[in-house]
Amino acid sequence: MTLKFKTILRPGAAWGLRAGFRSLLAASALAAAAASAEAQEAGWSQRWTGPYAGVTLGSLGAGAELTRGAGRSDLKAETSSPVIGAVAGWDWAVWDRGDSGMTLGVEAEANLFSADKRVSDPVLGDLRLDGSALGAVRLRAGWAWERTRVFAAAGLALSDLSVKSAGRDGGAKLGLALGLGGEYAVTDAWTARAELGLYGFGEEDRSIAGAPRDIGLGASVLRVGVTRKF
Repeated sequence: MTLKFKTILRPGAAWGLRAGFRSLLAASALAAAAASAEAQEAGWSQRWTGPYAGVTLGSLGAGAELTRGAGRSDLKAETSSPVIGAVAGWDWAVWDRGDSGMTLGVEAEANLFSADKRVSDPVLGDLRLDGSALGAVRLRAGWAWERTRVFAAAGLALSDLSVKSAGRDGGAKLGLALGLGGEYAVTDAWTARAELGLYGFGEEDRSIAGAPRDIGLGASVLRVGVTRKF
């Protein structure tokens, strides 16, 4: 005996299958459009959040100021140097407005330079400013829209930048680090930046030429760089 199977597709059933298939296609298209819109809205945060690392290049200016007292002008030592550095950090999105928003992050930096300046005074003797390393850990707050972000930063700095006077070396200094800059996302992974960093190390009291003197120390760095997001 031969068994024959015959499928009978009635017109109503065929129409139902076609309508269901069209509904499925429409639902898929709507889902894809919604996903695309969501990706576009989240595009800024995808560019500006997560871990990153990079290199910087710029110019450092450093200065020390020793008070003479008795109404006399202060003795100053100022110098400049090329500076090369590295940065690494992590940013988070804290406020999302679709195509723009606010980020907060933490960033560590390390810089190498060569500073050496000597000035002399007949009463105070020689004052020498030198150093070769500057590092900082800072919190950063930024506002990003599309591929552009501006930011401000504040944190702690550590440097071997020091002042030698009357045979005494000031040693490593702990201070305050501030920064203001901008970035542009060349691609979703690579970013170009420019920044001005300010570093203050306060004042130190020393006895020089038989009298107490204050020595203030600070530096600034103007730099550009590139970073890559991971």
